[in-house]
Formats: sequence, C-alpha cells, structure tokens
Amino acid sequence: MNKMIKFRLYFDKDRETAWLNELAMQGKAMSGFFAGFYQFEDTAPGLWRYQVDFSDRFGSVTQEYRSLMDDLQIEIVQIWGYWVILRKRAADGPFEMYTDADSKISHYKKIRKMFRVATLIYLALFILEIICAIGMEAPEGWLFMLILGLLTIGLQQQVRHISQIISQLMEQKGEQNDRCPASEKKQVSAILLIGLLLNICAVAIQPSREFMHCTKLTVQVAAIIAMIVGIYRTRWVFKSKD
Repeated sequence: MNKMIKFRLYFDKDRETAWLNELAMQGKAMSGFFAGFYQFEDTAPGLWRYQVDFSDRFGSVTQEYRSLMDDLQIEIVQIWGYWVILRKRAADGPFEMYTDADSKISHYKKIRKMFRVATLIYLALFILEIICAIGMEAPEGWLFMLILGLLTIGLQQQVRHISQIISQLMEQKGEQNDRCPASEKKQVSAILLIGLLLNICAVAIQPSREFMHCTKLTVQVAAIIAMIVGIYRTRWVFKSKD
C-alpha cells in the first residue's frame, strides 16, 4: 500500500475538513498526523468522509465519547491536542457532527476560547523572544521572533473568523449578534499591539554592527506595516457612537 505525506498548517477546522474530504475523493485516506505532517494511504476513491471535532481534554477524549463514536460507526483516526480527526464510511450516509444551530454555536465557542488562550500564550512568547533577541544580538533570535509573531497573528485572525461564524449562526436564530458592536466586546487588534512592540524593539536596537543596521531597518518597516494594518482593524474607535 502506497503512502504519502503532506504538510499543512491549518487553524481553520472547516478548511481542514474540506481538504481531507477532497483528498479522500481522490483515493487518499488520512491515516496519521504529527505536527502539521499528514500521512495518507491509497484507498478506493470516495470510501471515507472526514470530520474534525474538538475535545474537552488535551490529547485525549472521554470513554463516553469513544463509546458514542463506536455506536455511530465513526472511527477516531487521530487525536492531536484538542483536535480530533474522525472518519466514517461514505456508504453509511452523510457525516456531520453538529446539525442544529445551538450545538454548532457551543462547538465554535469552545474552539474560539482555545484560540484566545493560545493567542495570549504566543504573544507572551513573542515578547520574551524579542527581549532575548535584543540581548543576545543573535540572527536566529529574530527568526524565531518572526515565526512567533506570524503565529500570533494567524491565531488572532482565526479568533475573528470564528466570531463571524458564531455571529452568523446567532443571526439565523434571531438572537443578538455575537460580533463586536457592543462597547464592552470591542478589543484592540493584536496586530496593532504587535506593531507597537516591534517599534519599541526597533528603538531599543543599538546598530553597532552592519547586521544590526539591517535588522533595525527591517523591524522598523515591519512595525509600520503592522501598525497600519492594526489601526485599520481597530477603526471602530474612530466611528460615531450614534
């Protein structure tokens, strides 16, 4: 049996589900996952349908959950963090984990909470990496800082995306929009905060060597871009309250 490995880094479970099902239709069945690397095996095209679920436990699911999946003839392919990748034979009919608006809203709210916590953690690591990079003047420190910054932005973007999904579901039910029109829900964009932090770092960098001159300029440009994007995303501040 031929095996294939593909690398993807998905924050959006719906896009991940669509991608897995697309490959399943091509005769590639996912059989394993580790740190962004998906393993696929050849199978009959369209044999499986996939879904990505969210567990209440890190790295595991309850015995009740396993029993329920067995009763529904659903196979747990992989558990990674809070992500649970499931599959079911296409011949058994449609495969959808959450069919009503209330269960979908509850499901997406749990995912949004997890992403918010992860955003704060990566933002803290980003700040720590900035401090270390300035102190050590090591090129690899700036590389790690950039990676952490991009991950932080990606997580924040996913929080916004999930909030939009929740809002749409609530509007379908005729309930109050879950977006951020209410003043107590408005938040400053994380990108703006990252831009301000980058600007502080640029000011703190002492260009004693040629490399540091280039680094300082790069950080300053990145800070300006991040602040412009952040101001645009926080434009509700400038809107009238009427």
